[in-house]
Amino acid sequence: MFQRSKVKRWRSGFTLIELLVVIAIIAILVGLLVPAVQRVLDAANRTRTLNNLSQLGKAAHTYKGEFGGRLPPGTGAVGQNTATVMYFLLPFVEAQPVYDLGPAGAKTSLVIVYTAPTDPTNTNGGYVANTLGGSSYAANSAVFKLGDTKGGAQFSNCFGKAGSSNIILFCTVGMQSSSTSGHAHSDTTLFPIFQGGTPVGGTASTPAIPVWVGPTYTKNYPAAYGPGGVQVCMGDGSTRNVSQQQALGLPIGTGTSKTNWEVACNPSTTQSLGPDWPD
Repeated sequence: MFQRSKVKRWRSGFTLIELLVVIAIIAILVGLLVPAVQRVLDAANRTRTLNNLSQLGKAAHTYKGEFGGRLPPGTGAVGQNTATVMYFLLPFVEAQPVYDLGPAGAKTSLVIVYTAPTDPTNTNGGYVANTLGGSSYAANSAVFKLGDTKGGAQFSNCFGKAGSSNIILFCTVGMQSSSTSGHAHSDTTLFPIFQGGTPVGGTASTPAIPVWVGPTYTKNYPAAYGPGGVQVCMGDGSTRNVSQQQALGLPIGTGTSKTNWEVACNPSTTQSLGPDWPD
């Protein structure tokens, strides 16, 4: 009699317990990776926000070169157009087609370089009050004159003894401060200006202290989108992340200003930025 040979049968696939273990391991890995990926994305968005500010600084300097050393007005007239600083800078941030629409057409247009990816109030696709192209950046009212009728101020006269490298040109703001208000890049009512200090030879003014904790921000006030602080472009075109501690640090010298932030917004200051201010 022949004996039936024993055939070994190999088990294929996984048991339920093994599958559960694999799924648990994958879940742990995903839990570890998601925060790391989010941190990378946040860092990339902060860098993009600074790059936009850098473009604004370069645009202001290019404008100065083409308009006899003048900066555009915060609001006011240049030639036949009455508009805002952001409108007049459109040709210099690669948005000539929007500029060519004129102020009326431009103010309803979206301009990507004027929107910050880290702005938590940018919740309507880059628009303010539903129809106006928004801006996450605002210009210093102590440098860019409001209601200007002379085509803008001379760059060389805008920074006093402080010098352009020590005075803020642009900073981050909340695009929307309410459902009907905020900062629109080319609108002369919701113009993108933050309250700076005293212009050289101008009326005394106290700079607006940044809103350090969002996501609700006051119109015309600088805004910190996160713990990194307010992002700024200085008069020489350089950019900074300014934390609350750095902004509230003590300046050097005597005068009425009490913090680094007030000095950096105030072209008429007699003080110098203190050691806390970021390089």
